[in-house]
Amino acid sequence: MKSTKPKKFAVIDVETTGGFASGHRVTEVGIVISDGQQILEEYHTLINPLRDIPHYITTLTGITNAMVANAPTFEAVAESIQAFMQDAVFVAHHVDFDYSFIRNEMNLAGVDFKAQKLCTVRYARSLLKDQPRFGLARLAQRFNIINDNPHRALSDAQTAAHILHRLIAIDGGDMLQKKISKLATEVKIPAGLPPEQFHDLPHAPGVYFFYGADGKPLYIGKAKDLKARVTTHFRQAETARTQAFMRNIVKIETHLTGSELLAFVKEDVEIRKYWPPHNSAQKRANISYHVITYADQNGAIRLGVKKARLASDAIQTFQSLRAAKAWLNEQVLTYE
Repeated sequence: MKSTKPKKFAVIDVETTGGFASGHRVTEVGIVISDGQQILEEYHTLINPLRDIPHYITTLTGITNAMVANAPTFEAVAESIQAFMQDAVFVAHHVDFDYSFIRNEMNLAGVDFKAQKLCTVRYARSLLKDQPRFGLARLAQRFNIINDNPHRALSDAQTAAHILHRLIAIDGGDMLQKKISKLATEVKIPAGLPPEQFHDLPHAPGVYFFYGADGKPLYIGKAKDLKARVTTHFRQAETARTQAFMRNIVKIETHLTGSELLAFVKEDVEIRKYWPPHNSAQKRANISYHVITYADQNGAIRLGVKKARLASDAIQTFQSLRAAKAWLNEQVLTYE
């Protein structure tokens, strides 16, 4: 039995002043409402981001400071945008990027915003096994969809909506609801991290580095499957401390090692090289139990157990007190 198709989709694209929601603002919003087969309504507005638009962003989008000078702030249109999308599934190409910006802007405007999500990139990946690249332009080319004004919000949203229609037609509805339901408990990609850096992670053994804005590693870890391991970090960001850590991640770098064993070795080397602030295991002193010799008050040489990280006078070293005592007992039995 096929899953019930949602009644309404809000396909969204935003243009921004930069690549992550916590440090940048929206400059343009384009939304199209779709029933899964055709576009029903459209919404578009430029947004005054209350800051300068960097030159490289203007070069990419064509949106200038002069164009947004008299545009409304996001706060002024937040409630109308929320009403326009009400009861619709939030759809976007790389949905985590657009959702993070809309959610952040809504929060700044004092509007409580939450919606079911659907990512057209992930939806396409599940259906188009022969497709090598899943960028908006590549999928538009595959389906002969013309994007009249690339890197502008409404035109990109329209293109994403037409791609959605084609995907739903191919799917027939079997995969759609699964993709929407999955996103309800899916990973929360840090707002400062370009989504493609997460989505493009390999399923292979290696070492991964989480970097902060200062270019220094925040955390270094190892994995036999890099994509799966990083996913657990983003899925488990529940405590305030962990969420604060995730907000600081702006880059992921990976080093493939070919095996889990080599990943283990490289991780240890890299941690001791950089001492990232969120790697605690290697920073803890490894307390061991050392069997040592000492002279008692009568001058007799005896054996004892010393608990310490290091002991230059150790005869034997063990990781547990039980193991150290067991070895001593063996010596007693052997030498009486």
